[in-house]
Amino acid sequence: SLGRIFARIDSGITNKERVKQIGKYLKKHEIIDADNCWICSGLVKEIQHFADLISESLEDYQFETFIIGVKIDEDIIEREQKLLDFTGSE
Repeated sequence: SLGRIFARIDSGITNKERVKQIGKYLKKHEIIDADNCWICSGLVKEIQHFADLISESLEDYQFETFIIGVKIDEDIIEREQKLLDFTGSE
């Protein structure tokens, strides 16, 4: 995620300050539609769908906390690594 990528940049500031910096940067640049995202190819738009599936499948259970694991496709990991290399954040 972008949070993980930018968390490694300028580690001497708080997340709130980092978000402000990212926001200023993004205002100066064109924002693309998620379908055209070079990293996820639109997968981020499916988050709500997956959240709904999880919520529906857990309706019959009572719990206070839970943990979710994910498996990320290798091609997404490779593209994210290229971005990390480009930004110098790893």
